[in-house]
Amino acid sequence: MKKKIILLILCLGIAIALHGQTNFTGSWKLKQILQVAGPEYSNAMAEALVIKQTADSVWTGKRGLAMNGTKLVFFGDENRKMVKSFSWAADKKSFKVTTVIYMPGNDKEIDLTREDTYSMVGVELVLQRKSIESNSESWETKGIYTKE
Repeated sequence: MKKKIILLILCLGIAIALHGQTNFTGSWKLKQILQVAGPEYSNAMAEALVIKQTADSVWTGKRGLAMNGTKLVFFGDENRKMVKSFSWAADKKSFKVTTVIYMPGNDKEIDLTREDTYSMVGVELVLQRKSIESNSESWETKGIYTKE
């Protein structure tokens, strides 16, 4: 009986924590790309996205992002330091992933900052991507995805 009560309390706690929060979990296929500003890049948006959301994390592709704002640091194949951070909007209806990418071999000089804002419009996932580049052009694009 005691185990059932603990399990019930745990389930209620998770339900309360997720109440009002948009669920982005699913496999998403690119439907449309809209160029907002700057030059147009054919590879600005992924053809498909996979998002897995749990009570304490959101997974996009191969990278897990903590919901508590903890920054994650990666060193990619090109010896580029990347720092990713995650934040929910106040209403929990959208979230932003900010990626700071440093120059190859120089983890002190920022090459570019990418801001990805995920939101739902009806049944479609909208990914607003903004790239702010230090030494070249900056651009912004919007991808509209449908659930597979």
